[in-house]
Amino acid sequence: MFKRNLVLTFHRLILVLLFLLVLPSGCSKDSSQEDDLTIPTQVIPQTQWFMHRGQQALTGFANGVLADQFKVAWSVQLEHDVVASPVIKDNVVYIATSQEGVVYALDQFSGKENWHISLPAGIEATLLLIDDLIYVGCEDEYLYALQILDGTIAWQFQTEDKILGGANWYKDHATDDTHIIVGSYDGQLYSLNALTGNINWSYQTDNFINGTCAIDDDMIAFGGCDALIHLISANNGKEIAAIDASDYIAGSGAIDNNALFIGNYGNTFMKVDLVKHAISWSFKRNFEFYGAPAIYKDKVVIGCRDKKVYCLNKQTGELIWKFQTRGKVDSSPVICDEKVVVGSDDGRLYLIDLNEGQLLWSYDLGSKIKSSPAIVNGMIYIATQDGKMYAFTPEVSGENN
Repeated sequence: MFKRNLVLTFHRLILVLLFLLVLPSGCSKDSSQEDDLTIPTQVIPQTQWFMHRGQQALTGFANGVLADQFKVAWSVQLEHDVVASPVIKDNVVYIATSQEGVVYALDQFSGKENWHISLPAGIEATLLLIDDLIYVGCEDEYLYALQILDGTIAWQFQTEDKILGGANWYKDHATDDTHIIVGSYDGQLYSLNALTGNINWSYQTDNFINGTCAIDDDMIAFGGCDALIHLISANNGKEIAAIDASDYIAGSGAIDNNALFIGNYGNTFMKVDLVKHAISWSFKRNFEFYGAPAIYKDKVVIGCRDKKVYCLNKQTGELIWKFQTRGKVDSSPVICDEKVVVGSDDGRLYLIDLNEGQLLWSYDLGSKIKSSPAIVNGMIYIATQDGKMYAFTPEVSGENN
């Protein structure tokens, strides 16, 4: 325990030193200068990971500094398989199992269980944490709101089919109410009051909704198994546009700078102009795209079922680099500190240089990785399909393991 605390203190000291290095010369902490201080986003550590892909636009980006080498801080064997990704709030990791539908709350630094609750059916959807509630879609057709303190059910809302995609959220500008936005295999996207579960509106598509919708300002964007990309108003659920995607979409997209980046089962990853309501470019492979992309500056990174991770120019779709794994890449990458973290069906967790596509570090977890990573305070959290939850901490050079 003493050694782990010493390492954590050392890591926090590094972050403080990095913060000091970016202060302008001669800068002091008096009130007259604080307002003018701009801190680079990369240096501010990500302290929470509330939802699928980290934030409403689903860009898969984490703030902070990320090491080049890692070691296992802790691992916990859960009772059932895991497809969902971990989420983190106030030093607690929340994860759900795809069999039996068990939601776990684990201590962020030790993996010790705080509580768990069993729901009536399996959970593939990544949890959403808003204030004191956990929102989780279940295969029994219900969206549940659980108390974050102990997992007791606050309310539940029944759709007409299973829910496999994670929920998102939207703040109503007129009422200041928070709405939970979630899709179902009944083909409908629902907006629900976050506190009560009462329905605000629903939007009907022609087939299953499998992924999580992306939200930017007042626009919701998502792809469906009806082979359409739907753009709708978050205020009232009215359709803005429906764009032909040529094949059905099982995964989630990401919104950045008035564009949606998303892949389909027709082996195509594409950029969609949200102003012109048209596809700007397409990137074709010989296998499906299932996971969601990660975006940072001029680059977008996406995994493919051809066992590769691709980095493309965000503006043109031109290939910058590709990285070979030994299994399908359904895990969605996360970008932090110009590094890419992603899992593969080959059972390995990879850390890749964002600019060059070179391997920095990898770790064999021994089972397929469908889950996507969460990055908080420079640590990496990931789950394997066989139900093992891992936390990785930076490995300090010269440290005795």
